[in-house]
Amino acid sequence: MINDIVDFLPKYPNINNFQNEMLNTYTDFYRSIFLKKEFNDLSLEKIEALPEKKGDLFKHQKLIARFLSSHTLYDQMLLVHDMGTGKTCSAVAVVEQIRKEANNFKGALYLAKGTALINNFIDELIFKCTDGKYIPDNFSSLTELEKVHREKKMINDFYNWGTFEIFTKEITRSSDEEIIKKYSNHIIIIDEIHNIRIQKKDNDKIKLYKQFWRFLHLVKDCKILLLSGTPMKDGIEEIASVMNLILPVEKQLPVQEDFIEDFFIEKSEDLYEIKEDMKNRLYDLFKGRVSYLRAMYSDVKRIYEGEKLGPLQYFNVYPGIMSEFQGKNYLQALLLDKEDRKGIYTKSRQASLFVFPDGSYGDEGYKKYIIQSGGKQKLGKSTTKSFKLNDSLINEIKAPTHEEMLKKLYKFSSKYAQSIQKILQSHEQGKLVFVYNEYVQGSGLILFGKLLELFSFSKATGKEEHNSEKPRYASLTNMTATNKQLKELVDRYNQPDNMNGKIISVIMGSRKISEGFSLKNVQVEDIQTPWFNYSETSQAIARGIRVGSHNDLIKRGQNVEIEIYQRVSLPTNGPKDSIDLLMYEISEKKDISIKSVMRIIKEAAWDCALTYKRNYIDGEDGSPECDYKECDYQCVGVPKDLIYSSKDELDISTYQLYYSDTVKIITKDLQQVFLNKFSLFYDEIEFMFSDRFSDFEILSSLQKITNENISFTNMYGFTSYLREDNNKYFLIDSLSVKGNYLSEFYTKYPTISNNKSFMESFEPIYYQELPQIIRKLCNSSTIEEVSTILNILPKELLEMILESSLIAQNKNVNKNIIARGLILEYFKGNYAEIDGVMVSWYLYSDFQIIRCLKGNEFEECNDYEEKVEKYLSSLQKSLEQNPKQVYGLINKTSDDFCIRDVREEISEKGNKVKTGKRCTNWKLNQLNELIIYHLKLPIPKEMLNTQETKLVDEISSQLENAGDDEKEVKNVAKRIKQKFKTKLEKDFKQIKENTDFLKLDKKDLLRVTFWMTTKLNRKCELLRSWFENNNLIQYDDECGKHGKLKKK
Repeated sequence: MINDIVDFLPKYPNINNFQNEMLNTYTDFYRSIFLKKEFNDLSLEKIEALPEKKGDLFKHQKLIARFLSSHTLYDQMLLVHDMGTGKTCSAVAVVEQIRKEANNFKGALYLAKGTALINNFIDELIFKCTDGKYIPDNFSSLTELEKVHREKKMINDFYNWGTFEIFTKEITRSSDEEIIKKYSNHIIIIDEIHNIRIQKKDNDKIKLYKQFWRFLHLVKDCKILLLSGTPMKDGIEEIASVMNLILPVEKQLPVQEDFIEDFFIEKSEDLYEIKEDMKNRLYDLFKGRVSYLRAMYSDVKRIYEGEKLGPLQYFNVYPGIMSEFQGKNYLQALLLDKEDRKGIYTKSRQASLFVFPDGSYGDEGYKKYIIQSGGKQKLGKSTTKSFKLNDSLINEIKAPTHEEMLKKLYKFSSKYAQSIQKILQSHEQGKLVFVYNEYVQGSGLILFGKLLELFSFSKATGKEEHNSEKPRYASLTNMTATNKQLKELVDRYNQPDNMNGKIISVIMGSRKISEGFSLKNVQVEDIQTPWFNYSETSQAIARGIRVGSHNDLIKRGQNVEIEIYQRVSLPTNGPKDSIDLLMYEISEKKDISIKSVMRIIKEAAWDCALTYKRNYIDGEDGSPECDYKECDYQCVGVPKDLIYSSKDELDISTYQLYYSDTVKIITKDLQQVFLNKFSLFYDEIEFMFSDRFSDFEILSSLQKITNENISFTNMYGFTSYLREDNNKYFLIDSLSVKGNYLSEFYTKYPTISNNKSFMESFEPIYYQELPQIIRKLCNSSTIEEVSTILNILPKELLEMILESSLIAQNKNVNKNIIARGLILEYFKGNYAEIDGVMVSWYLYSDFQIIRCLKGNEFEECNDYEEKVEKYLSSLQKSLEQNPKQVYGLINKTSDDFCIRDVREEISEKGNKVKTGKRCTNWKLNQLNELIIYHLKLPIPKEMLNTQETKLVDEISSQLENAGDDEKEVKNVAKRIKQKFKTKLEKDFKQIKENTDFLKLDKKDLLRVTFWMTTKLNRKCELLRSWFENNNLIQYDDECGKHGKLKKK
């Protein structure tokens, strides 16, 4: 049998240990997490097969779901996972995991920057991350509009969503109380969290950030998941504002320049190094709150074409020297940008792309040389515009051959001439091309697409037939395609029949494509615009390089290489005035600084050891892919030899409770057994499974079956549920029925009727059995017997019994005195003498009836409602304001005992308050803290000199022998430490060498030893008695009902 209830309790390590080591269930967070079987079994290898079916998850997605499960004490996480790892499915996995567990979470809230991400989340939730359960019936036959409505209808009973902007407006208008009431007990997912980080000189973003910070620190009992592949896009200081969203108020990081000043040394402009003495603080703040994952490394070779130009040390760029005409106008634009002092260099960046024939560039030239038509907004629909070049520009470029046209194009854009030359070459070679350009209008992608059309390319629609081979390009911008068309274009581009560009040769996109799309079989990537950080560039590059993204080509036997062109335009006077080169120089420095923080995140991640084999790169030390450091790294808290060693002694405690197939096997077998039986004693169940499973596994399974209300089918074919009372397991036919062995009778002998009410069917049996039930009640001699009988009777009869007992007491009837006293004890808290009148409010919560004793009989007196409420409010207030600020609650129906701790501000929801937590559900370390250090409970007198205090008696004897000798008392304390360590280490795993036992006096040594060695159920029994003896008990029918509330 189980040696101690502690073995049976779910335990996870604290992120940060308490100073009192007795309150720590494990000594080390990282090692304990790594050795837990439910996590260790999901350790990642270098490569993992792609999921084959809807709803199948990657291992890392299951890890995240288990870590944030409702069974754990971990409530916040920043998910720093690369693009392509499936962050959406990780988030969905968390929600779906929690949904199938027994808990009080009310829903999931998904927040994102725009509707495109929201639509993508909904799409992946329904069609990718789950097994199809949310797909509407007859989905294929629905219209597009019906599909959208049905999809959202299928999920909006639990999932809600909103954009940052709209949600910010809502919470700005809401009071703290309204936010707490509406959004507590939710799973909160915030996608692309870097979009709400604090940014310099952006007041709107700062306001948005402050509201999100307020929101996340107001809500209670939530799981918060922040998603981002790039939590720092523009600078190292951004990690501080992101982490502050989930860090406790007392652990907040300084922000902006203060964070940089406190944590970093400035090596040169935009290049920073972490101070050695501040690394440990970052490790501590990231501990248990971050997860880091690289995308599976593709074996496809990447070739960064070009050279390390100018001051660049790591980045290869591909230079192109401007024509004299372009260079002259570019330098003028650069001069204007420098005078403007806004620091974004829009004019020169546009001119480095293309200068129009009259010397203009950007929007000015666009308006003159690009003719725009269409695009009027229709109700409920978004439409796109059409564009064409005006004749003067066409005439400047048009020529008999492509070679001549490229020469003429070179005058206006060296970059576009090079790009189109590469596109033409790639088309001949059967290679797909991806073009990235930040700009859409001005000198950007709309113009570039129209230039491609001069070179015999046509614009793709996404609806091309299988054999319709011709040069085409697809433009992924909001101005050239609707959201639906964007998806159709990407899907068509990615089809296997297009792997060599026969249908669509080129796909080009702006920032729109940097979030949300994946491209297949790309062999040439053309990056036309850099940015002041490398995050956006690397995100764009990653769109065409994913694990499995080139499988179609590989299966055809092709040796795939990806050519990457990071183009920079140079004026004729050399690289020093190149805005492109300057941006790559700045972004390189920022990337080095950002990667230094990312290395800390990687090493401090709770799953570092579990993902090490995936994240480690056998590359070149000092390279960008190795964070500009040595490629090898050390996970905090887990030595490398442990990562690679066999795990013979994994911690299986929580695995067996929540994830073991053993539970499924035992459940299935029991479901078969109970097809023919209505009850079994535990010994019978144990005998059935003892040859295959341990007692722990059997009890774990029974606990899960009863706690999660797993349904059984009884011999009559009715759905039933398993309950336990006094080691007897039996079926009940309704979840509203409180489980005791008498309930089995109604399941075994059900009343079946057609069109008859319950009372019509029950009355004959009820009246036949009632005299026997009342006789048994009158002969009862214990409160347990009385409770068992009263709990099966209807409330109307219970009110009659209560009234009869009160009248008999009032008349001093000398009969059934013991039973009467026990009945009145049972109803305690449901009646009282108010203003000289005996009042019962037992029926009030269900029927809004109050009854008063007037003369020799009770009658309704609802005019006493206000008096009763005032009386109860006074009792409630006295309980909440008692010096200990803790009191007990008892559910007489279920006999559950709960504890309500009001030391902190009472959690209220509207006009209701939490009812407290069942004593046996308290975390052991918190219960010990309450008993030993807050209430300072002595050893109960009745427990002295009993078998249960054997260890205490032994210590008491040793202390008596020690007398006043302080040295000998300390020796006794040391022996206690050793006894705890050897005898109880398995149970508590919380006694360390630096425990404060040596500081305790004799009395406290005995007291602490007694409570620490007392088993949980016994501890709760004694605590209940103490509350009862000190009049700190409230009777509450909601006690023990998970997450329930009661009226104030």
